[in-house]
Amino acid sequence: MKPTHILLITVSLTYCSMITAFAQNFAVSVHGKQTFHLKDERGRNQTTFTSQAPLEDITGTSSEVAGTVSFDPVNVSKTIAAEISVIVASLKTGIAMRDEHLQGPNWLDAAKYPTIQFNLKELKNLKSTTNATVKGTAVGDFTLKGVTKKTSLSISLTLMPASDKTKMRAPGDLLVVRAKGSIRLGDFGIKSEIIGSKISDEVKFEFNAVGSNATK
Repeated sequence: MKPTHILLITVSLTYCSMITAFAQNFAVSVHGKQTFHLKDERGRNQTTFTSQAPLEDITGTSSEVAGTVSFDPVNVSKTIAAEISVIVASLKTGIAMRDEHLQGPNWLDAAKYPTIQFNLKELKNLKSTTNATVKGTAVGDFTLKGVTKKTSLSISLTLMPASDKTKMRAPGDLLVVRAKGSIRLGDFGIKSEIIGSKISDEVKFEFNAVGSNATK
């Protein structure tokens, strides 16, 4: 093989490697490891869950969402760490008696297990969809009613450098986190004769939150 051909192949492979690396990270001016706090005192962060069963569909929400996400924008998958929690007592389904049952000892037991938590262990299949957004699969420990199971979520992260527009929401650079997934109640030791008829064993959920890296 001619030296010029070898040089062209080497350059091409290097270029492809650069493109692949770029495609997995943010193309923004924010540098260095950043930590974003997801707590929103005005309750605009939200998680939603749905249960679709033959006799009844249930939709619930909570705005009591907190957590942190940290990473280096130029090396997201290798540096990311995240933990997110939802307050069980804040879950609302639109019917007060049903909420009381949901939070009671036979179901989620808010008094003994006050939070639902997700701790990220790995972010894989990462791909950028715009300069400021990456999407992938978040694999981590999902803890409900004292039981922890490995769970995968589809996740989207959008990094927004501080601007006059972002200051309307919060100071500092902002991170928009969107995730969705599902669990089975039986995997977490939640069993009842009405599961399968009035409540589905599979519960789907979505998470939407904005965090800021501003330090107080």
